[in-house]
Amino acid sequence: MNTRYAESLIIEYNMSGSRQSKRFSPSVLTEKLIPVFLVILVLALLAVVIILALALVGVFPSVV
Repeated sequence: MNTRYAESLIIEYNMSGSRQSKRFSPSVLTEKLIPVFLVILVLALLAVVIILALALVGVFPSVV
């Protein structure tokens, strides 16, 4: 890779904040669905941790 090309990539990255992919452009559905899915995953993980903690304390029958 020549240095002039690398410098242009660095300048392009710094000017736009992030380099955009030329092959993938997210749809509106994807942009909305992924954050919702991630929030649901985090809430599910939190629920599992709370249930395990309650089971270890003795509120629920033994899970572990």
